[in-house]
Amino acid sequence: MRALDREVFPFSFDEYLRAHEVIIDRSRIGSKTRLLLNRHAETYCRNGGFPEVQKIDSSRRQEILQSYVDAVVLRDVVERHKISNITALKTFVYHALRTPAAKLSVNKFYLDLKSRGLHIAKDDLYTFLRHLSDAYLLFQVPIWSRSEKKRQVNPKKVYVIDNGILAAYSTGMTADQGAFLENLVFPTLRRQKLQVGYYVTKRGHEIDFVFRRNDKLILVQAAWRMDSGKTRDREFRALAEAAPELGAIRCIIVTFDEEGFSEDPKIEIIPLWKFLLEF
Repeated sequence: MRALDREVFPFSFDEYLRAHEVIIDRSRIGSKTRLLLNRHAETYCRNGGFPEVQKIDSSRRQEILQSYVDAVVLRDVVERHKISNITALKTFVYHALRTPAAKLSVNKFYLDLKSRGLHIAKDDLYTFLRHLSDAYLLFQVPIWSRSEKKRQVNPKKVYVIDNGILAAYSTGMTADQGAFLENLVFPTLRRQKLQVGYYVTKRGHEIDFVFRRNDKLILVQAAWRMDSGKTRDREFRALAEAAPELGAIRCIIVTFDEEGFSEDPKIEIIPLWKFLLEF
């Protein structure tokens, strides 16, 4: 007998809309429908796509999502892999959940734990990260490079399986809309089995996501708002530098609700709802 592995993710945005009985005609999306999709995209970005937590109050949602994390940590990691240093593991998990879409330096985190009197081997932290990735709680995204050595030595960015989990562990200070948006973009791409990396240009500007789709190289930046001149300059500059370096065909900036093109016709600005439905 042979078993077949199949990945199952929380609701996609399309599935989320169906669960909430939102029916749209994609061939005719007017201003009223755009407002509706914007509102649902914002809710989806905040509450996530786990089926059980749809249409329930926030306190119960938080309780259920935290129980999911406890189940992953205790059953899929602690019991399965016979982890003894549970305190260090939980500290590691909470750190990852409260700093989404960030580069994770295991060495820096190891030194932080050491300064707090928590004893753990550095190799154990790498093992924790691998186990949590195997359990589909966290995902590691390497730098985009043909060099295996470069992918290994550069820190990986870490994303969480679902934004509802981020919300369940965030505080008023850690609920960064930009980080939530970026974290949502990743599982949207991962669900399509796309191989994703981040990129740093020769001048040191970072591209959030690089991937190939239908043999076309696509660059994606995530920015909640583009109304700040500083933000616009940063996002446009990074894409303008990266596109010729990588030979990218398409450059996208995903925002909450803005849409249009920059002075460079290769750079599209699209609202979150449109990105979620396209990908």
